[in-house]
Amino acid sequence: MPAPSRSAFSPGTARGLAAAVGIPADLAVTGGEPAMHAMMELKRARDAGGSNLRGHHLVQAQQHIAGLDPARHGTLMQHLQAHVVAMGGRGGDTRIAHVTPGEVVVPESLLTPDVVAILRRAAKEKGLDPSRFVVGSGRNVINPNTGQMEFDDGEDDSDVPDDGGQTGSSYDWSGDGGVTPGYQVSDASNSSATPNPNATTTCVGTARILKGNPNLIGRTRGFSTPVPANSAAVTPSQWGGSYPDLRQYGPSVTGTLNGAPLFQGIGDVIGNDKIANVRQKFQKENPGQLILELPSGPRDLGNQTVDLHVPYPLRCPTGTR
Repeated sequence: MPAPSRSAFSPGTARGLAAAVGIPADLAVTGGEPAMHAMMELKRARDAGGSNLRGHHLVQAQQHIAGLDPARHGTLMQHLQAHVVAMGGRGGDTRIAHVTPGEVVVPESLLTPDVVAILRRAAKEKGLDPSRFVVGSGRNVINPNTGQMEFDDGEDDSDVPDDGGQTGSSYDWSGDGGVTPGYQVSDASNSSATPNPNATTTCVGTARILKGNPNLIGRTRGFSTPVPANSAAVTPSQWGGSYPDLRQYGPSVTGTLNGAPLFQGIGDVIGNDKIANVRQKFQKENPGQLILELPSGPRDLGNQTVDLHVPYPLRCPTGTR
């Protein structure tokens, strides 16, 4: 069996491995050499496919994880151990997820075009992106404590986007109506027109505008990047629930109020350590309205009509059109 790697610790290498394995880079770097070697073995286990080497690399990863301090690196150890467990699955099972008793898992063999159409239509009626519920779609809600997928249809509590975006599914679950060539889904929209990647949509509607916490400016928060001044914090589920798209394109979203600049870019996810489920709370108190929290805002502005300039592929959020 190959001997475990003894490469010297390199933050750049650790970040690259974190991206390859699917662990938050900033978290992985804190684990130093043991974490870097554990991620190396996890990557080797994945690359080994179904061969006997896979189990060997997982054992080596466990040994490196044991070198971490649970008091200092508890969350990182959870992420790493979750990947070890996931890669220990049989056959093509290489992912694990947080699921609730009573939730239904639909195997690929049952996903006929008619079933897909029904599921997509049901998700659309609830205002949900159906690809959020497809394993490995890259649009899953991610549990920030374990780095694993969860499928709650409520608010988006994710801090980390899913890596890879490889579903293995024959269907396009993006919610745009596309399916694999050769299948005709009854409610699929006409997708013959190619969208302009530089297009910007103007969305107008009523928003509940909250004064945010200015102390959060410059701190690394929900999108794993520093919160910019003059930006807005939002509830991802109001923007379709696509965390990766919001993280990538949110900084280009701008808002105006009565023609004057309101915010420049989406830079954070609304949250409050002292109030449980704060995003759900705000949505229940302001049904059908977009919630915006401004860390640079001088005061709570109440309910206001706002103009948003939203880049493709993001769509108009809740309460606007």
